[in-house]
Amino acid sequence: AFRILVVENLGPTAGAVITKADLAELERLNRGNIQDLQELVGHELSTEQELRRRGREWAQHVLETPRAWILSALYIVITVTLGVAPIHALLIYASTRFFKTVYEEVHYM
Repeated sequence: AFRILVVENLGPTAGAVITKADLAELERLNRGNIQDLQELVGHELSTEQELRRRGREWAQHVLETPRAWILSALYIVITVTLGVAPIHALLIYASTRFFKTVYEEVHYM
């Protein structure tokens, strides 16, 4: 990168306008990159735990859409196979069971 500054027409020929401040920023980032890589691959347990936690969060976001598709497909299969909506079937079952219990209580009194 320093060569671009030394050879004055090299930067414009390559279509790059690089200043000394840009090079200083690149050098700072390069040095910081080495430290960050050491932290990532080193024995820093908190960094590994944080990365794994964030990975699990991201995985949940990635899996939201396939889960929604599966639930929608399952709902369609159930309603087509049974010919009735699952909530409706549950309500019928619950009400039948409730009224049967009430009838038995009244009948055996």
